[in-house]
Amino acid sequence: MQEQFVTETMPIPPFWEGKPRILFIGTFPPARHRWDYPFFFPNRQNRLWNTLARIAHGDEKYQLPVTENEAQEVEMRKQILHKLDAAMVNIIHQCIRKNGSALDNDLVVLQLEDIVGQILRNIPTIEAIFITSKSGQNSCLNLLKKHLLDHRIRLTLQQKSATKRDKQFQAPDLYSFMLDQREIKVYSLFSPSPTSLRAGITEAALYQQYQIIRSF
Repeated sequence: MQEQFVTETMPIPPFWEGKPRILFIGTFPPARHRWDYPFFFPNRQNRLWNTLARIAHGDEKYQLPVTENEAQEVEMRKQILHKLDAAMVNIIHQCIRKNGSALDNDLVVLQLEDIVGQILRNIPTIEAIFITSKSGQNSCLNLLKKHLLDHRIRLTLQQKSATKRDKQFQAPDLYSFMLDQREIKVYSLFSPSPTSLRAGITEAALYQQYQIIRSF
């Protein structure tokens, strides 16, 4: 079977309103036919939105309602970001996707989003960045490091979490960098993907670790 390669440009613009204090960075959405709604992390199998909703509502058992209305689904997620005082962006602006794959490592990155120039310098209130993938060539962490180096900024590891066998209640790795005399912290969180669930990252582990978001 012949391999298929499709060039795609990020179809969802960065989202921020007001003066957010934190920024969530993803990588790139799955192919359009896998979407449940036209917004970041658009597949309900990804546990990010339910986890953020639980943090925003302070309720570990909270579940986002499911509707058949795409505009309503998007608005619910924007309200979560408002409640968390957060902005959101994907770091890949353009890429080549191999065989319709949803995996980051099946993407050939052509262009990164200018997060430093277009977001961080335009939103001086942002104090912290949260990312949800750190392994693999196209992980959010590796792409962010590359993007910062393009701006002659170095990302420094401040605190690495001790590995726990059961992967529960583990603090995120903490990095930081300086931008125009301003320190920005970067937290590497557990991935909320279905793959991480199969690897043992439970709903309780996500909820516990993501509590760090509430400190901003």
